[in-house]
Amino acid sequence: MLVDALREGAERPGAIPSAAIVAMLVGVVVGNLLPKESRWKAGSRSIIKGAIPLAIVFMGAGLDLSVLADPRVGFGGLAVTFVAIGAALALGIFAARALGLSRNTQLLLGVGTAICGSSAIIATSPMIDAEEDELVLTVATVNLMGLVAMFAIPPLAHALGLTEQASGILAGTTIHAIPQAIAAGDAMGDTAATFATLFKLVRVSMLAPVVLLVGALARKHSAKSNSDEARARTALVPWFLWGFAALAILHSFELIEFAVALPGIESAPLSGMLKSIGKALLAVAMIAIGFELPLAQMVGVGGRAIFAGLLSTAGLIAVVVGLLSAAL
Repeated sequence: MLVDALREGAERPGAIPSAAIVAMLVGVVVGNLLPKESRWKAGSRSIIKGAIPLAIVFMGAGLDLSVLADPRVGFGGLAVTFVAIGAALALGIFAARALGLSRNTQLLLGVGTAICGSSAIIATSPMIDAEEDELVLTVATVNLMGLVAMFAIPPLAHALGLTEQASGILAGTTIHAIPQAIAAGDAMGDTAATFATLFKLVRVSMLAPVVLLVGALARKHSAKSNSDEARARTALVPWFLWGFAALAILHSFELIEFAVALPGIESAPLSGMLKSIGKALLAVAMIAIGFELPLAQMVGVGGRAIFAGLLSTAGLIAVVVGLLSAAL
């Protein structure tokens, strides 16, 4: 059993809020108190776009790929991830359908839950001719559910007695947005953060195939669909995924383990410094993300949409916990 294998020798303290989660809370509180036109909010989007990719790349410096040679971790974790993608897509669609939401909303909620939240929804919307209100509804719902999952996963993993590896897999395969998944992993330890990043990026790498699949199922105008399909192929794998993989390879072959001394900082391995920089960038980005989250709008998206999001997210977490507990 995967979890039994990962639990061996595991005795961890209770999960506590990470710097990234605390930073996001600060950003949410301050951002929702400031007026919309505040100059403090002006640069938040640029910070997010710049800091998140670099934080992801630097997290690769903490991954030793040799741990994936254990089939219970490597193959088992990948199997859980791909099953989770299918389950999330189905749960999102069926939950929204059961609550009477539009067909486009069903598809957008499914894709957003399955892959990477807002990015997946925005990429899918032109493929299915989604209306603006459907786009806003699902983006707000998925952001809210990702926020809930980010806070729920660390105490849940601790209550289940999962190791950091299993906890990271749980976070990476269930939480909607990349920074939310990494922040939840960070709350459970360095190994959990690395595994959360790794398995979340596996989901992200499936963005283009899933978007093309949904577009094919909902295709209305072949000319438009062909154009969108071409654009989707160009974004098949984000550049930061390759950066993460490159640093993981360098770390695994001990090519970035040499000591580096900086003024005022004690000498330390380069890999550790890169990872620390990544965590610092993540905390900065989470403050900016908090600034961008309008709580009133998110909570006011509508009862049916929120309930559909809760059902699909809770169902996905239950599926992944069940998979982690099964023999793989």
